[in-house]
Amino acid sequence: CLEDIPRKDMRAECGFLDGMNDERFSRGVVDLLFVWNHKVYIIDWKTHESPDQPLEAIVDHTYALQGQMYREAVTRAFSNAYEYGGCFFIFVRHLPSGIVMR
Repeated sequence: CLEDIPRKDMRAECGFLDGMNDERFSRGVVDLLFVWNHKVYIIDWKTHESPDQPLEAIVDHTYALQGQMYREAVTRAFSNAYEYGGCFFIFVRHLPSGIVMR
């Protein structure tokens, strides 16, 4: 549970610029990055409505590359201190009116 992770081990909205090779760079913002048991994890909140495709197809096709880019960036940034633990894509849908994601 995220409440069990000390605040000092969490970073929200972390920007990154990662040199993938001499010609290509990856740039983005990680919604939430946290360290647990000496591993770095990423949470990426997905708040958009899904198209007509099944969720599994969207994750396999669209988010596989994004997850790989996160993994490479985290591995380069933290390779001496932590290993990569994983990336969680959390789909938030149909929030009651008046609720705002922060």
